[in-house]
Amino acid sequence: MQLKRMMTKIQFWIVFFFVIRLIGITNPPLEKSHNWRQASGLMIARNFLEVNNSILYPRKDDHKGLLGIVGIEFPIHNYLHYIVSEAFGYTHWYGRLINLIISSLGLYFFYLLIRLLLNERLAFYSAYILMVSIWFSFSRKMMPDTFSISLVFIGLYYGLRYLEESKNRNLLFYFFFATLGILAKVPASIYLVILAIPFFTKPIFTLSKGKLVIASLLIIGCVYWWYFDWYLHLSRTFGIWHNAGTSMHQGFIALIHHYLETLEKFYFSAFQGFIFFALFLFGLVMAIKQRNKTLLFVFGLVVIPFVLFTLKTGNIFYHHNYYSIPITPLMAIFAAFGLIYINKTKYVLILLFIGCLESLANQIHDFRIPAKERYKLTLESIMDKTVPSNDWIILNHSDENHQIMYLSHRKGWLVSNAELEDSLAFDKMVRWGAKYIVLDKHEEKIKPLTHQTIFENADFKVMKINVKQDF
Repeated sequence: MQLKRMMTKIQFWIVFFFVIRLIGITNPPLEKSHNWRQASGLMIARNFLEVNNSILYPRKDDHKGLLGIVGIEFPIHNYLHYIVSEAFGYTHWYGRLINLIISSLGLYFFYLLIRLLLNERLAFYSAYILMVSIWFSFSRKMMPDTFSISLVFIGLYYGLRYLEESKNRNLLFYFFFATLGILAKVPASIYLVILAIPFFTKPIFTLSKGKLVIASLLIIGCVYWWYFDWYLHLSRTFGIWHNAGTSMHQGFIALIHHYLETLEKFYFSAFQGFIFFALFLFGLVMAIKQRNKTLLFVFGLVVIPFVLFTLKTGNIFYHHNYYSIPITPLMAIFAAFGLIYINKTKYVLILLFIGCLESLANQIHDFRIPAKERYKLTLESIMDKTVPSNDWIILNHSDENHQIMYLSHRKGWLVSNAELEDSLAFDKMVRWGAKYIVLDKHEEKIKPLTHQTIFENADFKVMKINVKQDF
């Protein structure tokens, strides 16, 4: 209780859930949810340490015989992982911890933003609901989604403070954090439009507003350079293409055809439950009924760019629940607004409690490593005994999950069984430098291969490619 008295309520709950999420923070990326995306990020962080530390050249291990350099989101999260690894040696869970720290700070600055724009009570409810939403599990993953939005929230807070105080330090903080946040993942930019609010108050133009506009244009310029110049340069030059989305027309058709899966990202995925979503709907109705111009203006400002982002992602949107993360903070604000219109405190506390319980119960799996996945942790030690660290491998996996390639700590090709059985594709990989085949025996069975087996157990089979036999 003494600790709680030393902190504000929101600080207490942020620290409380920070500690809860430290449970299993050192787990390898084997949890059920999006292990592939985490492994992809871990590859890049490890390659900054082991291959080349230039932040301009992120590299994958699944390099398909090339250099592995790939155009992706600006890898600031991965680079922070690399910096910590330079000091303490590489360990995979640094990325998780970095994300948890930044995302927890992001929650606090989200609270400060809402308090600055609206009021204390709404800010507390909003931050609490966001804390236990999908944010809870993804803020402890090696993924940039909550990380990027958190940086933008920090930047936005300082941007608004700059308009109040005209301190250049605040303008610098705005530019620095907002730039890194949007570079880390573009959808985080949807909240930058909140800075339009002060421009509807008198005086319309001041020197501070002018400087803020210039800083914002510089942010847009940095983001444009990375995604529309350098990103494309890396992809075209080094031959590995990352997801660049689809046309908005194609995205619209895909989302309409799969409208149930698309809607699920809002009515369940965002809050990992239904109670807070019901509160969101109630809050939206009350905002309209009460004609709350500020809230409805914020809603319109944020929803429009989010819809454009959703159309651009197309069928990828409804396949992955983390695409609902950008809109969840806005939904949390309206869920909190709904709570304010519930008169009795005990009912508010009950809703917060059962809503929290529902959301966390649907994310508890994130703390567990499935027993059937643990065999993959033996792969690197097998590789160390059988395959020289600089030799390239061909590794089979049915859905091309980067996880298994990352855990092998080798480079080469991650292929389906069909590709491995295709003689033309196989010959090309051998010509480009593949020396070993590594079979995951938990995958679908493959037709017998006649290469020399140098290791085999219940989980993996390692074969040295017999070049003479193939040519």
